[in-house]
Amino acid sequence: MDNEMMIGLRFGNLVVEKQDLDYIPKNPNSKHTKFICKCDCGNIKSIYKEHLLSGASKSCCCMKKIKCGKRIHGQIHTRLYRIWGNMVNRCTNSSNPAWENYGGRGISVCSEWLDFTKFRDWAVNAGYNNLLTIDRIDNMQGYNPDNCRWINDTVQNNNTRRNRIIRYNNKELTVAEWSKELNIPYKTLHERLVSRKWDIERAFTQPVRKITPKAKHNNG
Repeated sequence: MDNEMMIGLRFGNLVVEKQDLDYIPKNPNSKHTKFICKCDCGNIKSIYKEHLLSGASKSCCCMKKIKCGKRIHGQIHTRLYRIWGNMVNRCTNSSNPAWENYGGRGISVCSEWLDFTKFRDWAVNAGYNNLLTIDRIDNMQGYNPDNCRWINDTVQNNNTRRNRIIRYNNKELTVAEWSKELNIPYKTLHERLVSRKWDIERAFTQPVRKITPKAKHNNG
């Protein structure tokens, strides 16, 4: 990975701020390059690029060998902290398996929520409990207080299906958005794609059959 692409990425509890100009190897993209990183605990430390990429360094190794974050909020092993960490990582770390569907397509985490304590405060006020998961109301927008809520698995699954992203003719839209774009009723388009399992080309291009008044009468 090029050094410029490292800036702003998160690795565990560390966020890369800039290259350490006091330690520059002959090869500009060497893994032995060092970067100035800020830990979630507030500590700043210079860390080898290779240690960040390999996962060997995920925190600043805070004083008294207490894990980062635990000194501040005591929730590093909680479910909420894991949700926060996974959310930030998939939006900032291009090595994350989910990057393509999040950070890779422009989904970001608001600057306020890069601080776990602020995310935690919002979560508690928004009704978080261990049976709920975080959900983006508008699947095309990022993680922020105005676009997120806590929901159960049933609503999450329905929301995921409703907001399925489909790429067609170099454009990415949800099924609902394609329904408006193509002037095809949402119910019809959803049935073609999900129930009948048509391919996208056929589902999007086949004209919608018009039902005559006589047909409606017979069907009714």
